[in-house]
Amino acid sequence: MFNLFGKKSTEKRLLSVDNTPQSLIFGGTTQNALDIPAVYSCVNLISNAVASLPVDIFVNGIETPGHKALDFITDPLGGMTKFMFLSAIVRNMLLDGNAFVEIENDGLLLHDTKDVQIYLDDRKYILYYIVKSEKTGNNKKVLPGQMLHFKRLTNDGRGQIGVSVIHSFNKLFEEVTATTNHIRDYLDNGLNAALWLEIPGRHKPESLETMRTKIADLYQGLSGRNKIPTLTDGIQLRELNNNSLVDASVQSLKEAQLKDISMIFNIPLTLLDASSGTYGNTVEANLMFLKTCISPLLRNIEDEFNSKINYSGDVGYKFDVSAFITGTFETQIQTLNTAVSGGIMTQNEARKRLGLKELADGNKLFAPAGTPTSKENG
Repeated sequence: MFNLFGKKSTEKRLLSVDNTPQSLIFGGTTQNALDIPAVYSCVNLISNAVASLPVDIFVNGIETPGHKALDFITDPLGGMTKFMFLSAIVRNMLLDGNAFVEIENDGLLLHDTKDVQIYLDDRKYILYYIVKSEKTGNNKKVLPGQMLHFKRLTNDGRGQIGVSVIHSFNKLFEEVTATTNHIRDYLDNGLNAALWLEIPGRHKPESLETMRTKIADLYQGLSGRNKIPTLTDGIQLRELNNNSLVDASVQSLKEAQLKDISMIFNIPLTLLDASSGTYGNTVEANLMFLKTCISPLLRNIEDEFNSKINYSGDVGYKFDVSAFITGTFETQIQTLNTAVSGGIMTQNEARKRLGLKELADGNKLFAPAGTPTSKENG
């Protein structure tokens, strides 16, 4: 292959996402990161929020409901729904760092990140993608213009290759995993303190071992936590509870880790921990969630769609985020009424925000005094 200057170019293969160090965390796949409740909540909250938003089509800057270009998203290939399609894209971006969607003649096809390999030229720009089919085992070359490549975080200096957030903060997630394992082991013992027997007199070692074994079999673990031992001949059951300081430090560590994970995913802590939120700061948290977390993802997805999908003309995709900024129904009514009476919105535009049908004469703008003008809202 030759570049524009006539010099021979050598292509370099970038290992598939599944074989890069970022996916070797948690036993070979970032999927295991979802075993951590905070990570699961973050990924679930973000992906569901994006997938739930309506997508509007604009042709030459004018909204065009029902345009055929919307079928690419609402009816993607592979039998996926719009919700599944968008949520899977966001999930792959968050956990694997990359999401790959091939543009085919009859629609969009989402690929598993482990099936995609990236090839770079000698200047380290993407030359093409190789997609491996699990069914046939064949390889397919896909040019950059035919591959929607979504990245949330990159570390290559050019913004070309995504990197998993799990890989970027692997030390933190290793600490979270260790903490989770400690708590699990503690729960496996039924939250019981260590037990020991005080036996008066002298006894044969084998007799003591038999008694110790029977007590352990009967009263340790979850199944024995509520059993009450009956002891005779002066034998007493003692407790050794020295875990209080350890448990307190583990709880503090869990709270610190939750804050760190929420910061990594740009999610306000009050959306993950309801106990720390009130109605007032929850409303502010939703707006912050939209601004710092959701909006960059939406712009990322919109730009990739708009730059590579050209459906018979100047077509643009845009997410409708009005659901994030609407308050109570009463507040919406008051706000929309002010907008209509002030000549900012038409009645039909306001009714659309409420999910109501259009009126036959609802496209007229009103002057501030409430008198209809002759100007129609195009």
